[in-house]
Amino acid sequence: MHRIGHKAGLPVTRIVRIMKIKESLKEHILSYLIQTMFGLVGLLSLTIASLFVQMGLVPKVSDLNPIPLARAVLALIGLCSFLTAYIIYSFPKYKTRFYVKWNKKGDPFCPACERPMAENSRDNGSILSCPKCPKSNIRLQYEDGRYIYIEEARLMIIKGITLDEIRKK
Repeated sequence: MHRIGHKAGLPVTRIVRIMKIKESLKEHILSYLIQTMFGLVGLLSLTIASLFVQMGLVPKVSDLNPIPLARAVLALIGLCSFLTAYIIYSFPKYKTRFYVKWNKKGDPFCPACERPMAENSRDNGSILSCPKCPKSNIRLQYEDGRYIYIEEARLMIIKGITLDEIRKK
């Protein structure tokens, strides 16, 4: 049985903290990059439009026929909607916790191939395995090293509560 626990001799709690920091940084950086990209595209569009008007390549808005102007505005709105949907769809679908990827419903997925994982043992915590990846048995562990069951992991993923809050009930 292959158990993920200590990497490079670091304690599990330190590895978990490093993974959380790394995941948080990726989310923040991606968010700022998207905001900056939209801001730059908007600024560039306004700059190009004003240059075209100043050079006389495009007539002023007051000189335009309203029908083609409405079509152009609708096309621009459609393009922006398409780009927004694409960006939202490209966000990560999984959150990594306890060395396993989880979707919003609390279903575990293999960290290597992203296939659904199955629970194959329940002695002293849940052990998950991927049907495709050999030696992919992962024992669910909390940040402090305590073994947990899949039901507890799901509650922590979905509701955002701690293990101590779950075990008090």
